[in-house]
Amino acid sequence: MKHFDEWAKGKNPILAKLALSFASYADYLYESIGSIKKQERPEGYIPLPSPEEWLGFYRKHRQIYQSLADALKPLNAELGKTSILIACCSTN
Repeated sequence: MKHFDEWAKGKNPILAKLALSFASYADYLYESIGSIKKQERPEGYIPLPSPEEWLGFYRKHRQIYQSLADALKPLNAELGKTSILIACCSTN
């Protein structure tokens, strides 16, 4: 902090604190940028579908509605039924 205090003298205190917060995350950001350059995915990341499947989501909305309904079922059975009804009654 000694070096920061010397550097911050005469500077806007808000900008100085902002610069300090950026500097505190420098190591994390450096590692993150390295992972992005290597095209590594973080742990627990859900893999992306193929481009053909991704475009299919735009053409077939029912698949999206059904996935949402499946995700909601454990939370509330009645809400899951409502979502399925919406999926069945939607256009496309």
